[in-house]
Amino acid sequence: MAQGLADLQRAHTDLEKLAATDPLTGVANRRQFFMRFDIEGARARRTGNPFSVLALDLDHFKNINDQYGHQAGDEVLKFVVTSSLPVLRPGDILGRIGGEEFAILLPETSLQDAHVVAERLRQGFAMGLVVQGQFIATSVSIGVAQSGLDGEEPAALFGTADKRLYCAKQAGRNRIVSESAEPLDVMSSHLLYAAS
Repeated sequence: MAQGLADLQRAHTDLEKLAATDPLTGVANRRQFFMRFDIEGARARRTGNPFSVLALDLDHFKNINDQYGHQAGDEVLKFVVTSSLPVLRPGDILGRIGGEEFAILLPETSLQDAHVVAERLRQGFAMGLVVQGQFIATSVSIGVAQSGLDGEEPAALFGTADKRLYCAKQAGRNRIVSESAEPLDVMSSHLLYAAS
């Protein structure tokens, strides 16, 4: 009887994990990410501490799939996770939003600090990876937004980060946009964050 109950509890835990995670990468899926986003938004309004969100999209991902195959594409998606986790704190939340787009929630993080994190991520992705003996060059475009603490809905805040992500892509990719101003390109970001 006790064994049957333990098995049932384990199966329930496994199902909950399956419902909350992206099966390929093991990070939060879209639904779980936005649930955590809602929780962080409520907490930030209570405490008065800002938080930031990053929207990331792999550059030229379709070309990677076309040239190297979908298995290689899957390895590149996993690479997003393995290269991100060392940069992130335990309380930060990484989620796969869909396709080659990811998002990161940075609790108690200002726009400036989030930009520093984004630059470290961008540099990590630029190292590329080897899949089945072939080197695959990778880069990422990133949009950054900070909460306003005025009851802004998570969808609107993520929408701001997503718009900035597409500004980075339109400006040439492998860039970060954290404000409505010009995107930060590879050279200027190196100078700005050399001290970090």
